[in-house]
Amino acid sequence: WGNNRFQLLLSLKVAEKTKCALPATVRIPSMANSPLPGYSLLQQGIRDLQVSWNTCPQTWDIGKSWLYFHPIHLELSVLEQERPPGPMWASRNWISLADLTWVLDPDYCYALVHPSEPENAWEMRGHKISQKGTFKARLILAKYFVAQIDLMREMCLNYQVNCVHALQREYSFEALCCALWDHSLAPTVRAAFVRLLLTLWVERHPHMEVQTCPLVFVWNDVVRSKPGRVWIPFFELDINWLDDDSHRAKDFDAFTSPQKFQVLTDYVKHHLTSSQGRLVHSNKSPTLYTDAVCKLLMGLLKYGFIYSESQLAGVLNPLLACLDGRTDLLSSAPTNLEGEVMRNRSRSGFMLNRDNTDDDIPLSAVSASSSQLPLLWNENGRTSRDLRTALGESPASGSTSADAQPSLQNLPSGGLAGPLPDMDNGAARYHTSGGTEVVETKVTMCEICSKVLDIAVGNATVQLVRLFAEWQANRGANAMVENMMPQEVMAVVQSMHPRAFDLSYIAGTSFNVMLMDLMMYEHPKLFVVACKLLRQWNSRLSCVMERAADVCLLTDPAESKLFHSMKA
Repeated sequence: WGNNRFQLLLSLKVAEKTKCALPATVRIPSMANSPLPGYSLLQQGIRDLQVSWNTCPQTWDIGKSWLYFHPIHLELSVLEQERPPGPMWASRNWISLADLTWVLDPDYCYALVHPSEPENAWEMRGHKISQKGTFKARLILAKYFVAQIDLMREMCLNYQVNCVHALQREYSFEALCCALWDHSLAPTVRAAFVRLLLTLWVERHPHMEVQTCPLVFVWNDVVRSKPGRVWIPFFELDINWLDDDSHRAKDFDAFTSPQKFQVLTDYVKHHLTSSQGRLVHSNKSPTLYTDAVCKLLMGLLKYGFIYSESQLAGVLNPLLACLDGRTDLLSSAPTNLEGEVMRNRSRSGFMLNRDNTDDDIPLSAVSASSSQLPLLWNENGRTSRDLRTALGESPASGSTSADAQPSLQNLPSGGLAGPLPDMDNGAARYHTSGGTEVVETKVTMCEICSKVLDIAVGNATVQLVRLFAEWQANRGANAMVENMMPQEVMAVVQSMHPRAFDLSYIAGTSFNVMLMDLMMYEHPKLFVVACKLLRQWNSRLSCVMERAADVCLLTDPAESKLFHSMKA
């Protein structure tokens, strides 16, 4: 395997020199025993990814014993040359991955990789450059590398522990995080890295999917719980599961905190916010990358790594803004919104610098600072009357103005305040003849919303059990659940903590209207998903009552002990 890997695959490593710094908004807590995964990025920053392959200075052709052309033949700059490990091995020439893969998405990456050229260099000379033999040869190798990353992901599916352990050293967590934060990499390559990150580091042993709606409760645990506290399922790990090697090495598997992937949660929030609440139908590669990031968010939700109310609202706010199809554009100039169009900057200047706030992406005010979008909120932090008129919504009952809307201070930080309809996209966005990338991304976003509503039902069920425990404590041990006051039960069920799970409140617009708009798309899968989500959103009360009827309370100590052991 080792020699075949060397001969047939491109090698990947992280350069020692720092390329850019993480935004100051990223917070990775330090643990007492050892730092969390990705903590080193705060000290070392984002570094460049380099690749090499088996090659020879001679001209390559089919049937040669080496993999492909030498970097010199491809007009690639060799950054580092590594001595061969043995006499039968060839030397390794390391080049920047961004220099190789910009050919996959030149509209977005050419200016970043060639900062010395004019801003419109690709628009002026792109057709001529794409006809060169070196461009076509690079394109073949870049596609080969993307296929290689997808192959690694396929090998790690379904908890393939041996493959995971064989690949995790080269495709380290820090290396894949560098790929996420490096905006000079082609979106196609970054999407492949996100898919590999999800399979190699999130969906792996000993991680397990959390239960979104528990039905079995231990009575003593319920009595000790705090009533009214929002319940969100989070990652738990019994360290006794792990083998002795994991205990001694303090490796990745030994982390038992749900904060394990804090850097990934911060990145998802950063990416969705920088999208400014809209998807562009003509920008296929960036949209596919957004879809991959949304699938990563779904994985974090499923495995319990989004563990708090503020975390959940922080990612849902910009997600719902992107989900609203009324904010989309049919076409737009290729713009790297996530990197804030880093054109005419040197490689060293391509950074999110802690010391220079002009280079930071202000996660809490991306929409307000953008000249491409009109102001969404007035000076008082309220939605404007024109916005609600454009949305086609009437003010809430009992309110005659937009002042009934929540202020920015009450909304989750880090996202858009609410979606802004694009009055120019018209009904043309409902047709998917130009491509289904936007539609597939919205399907993934709908699935995330469905998972959140499942958690909301679980939270309401937990609140009902806590209410019964409190009610029984006040009325005696012989009280029956059938005798609970109906108004008390309905108050818990109907509230369901709107600040945490009310998607209309978080989005700043009617979630029903948003879903009905999605059902207008001429795409069967999106119609079905949006229709199911609409039903789920409007039947939360019945779902909670059905789940509550199946709740089992364990009062016997022996049964409680058995349940805890089986749960572990």
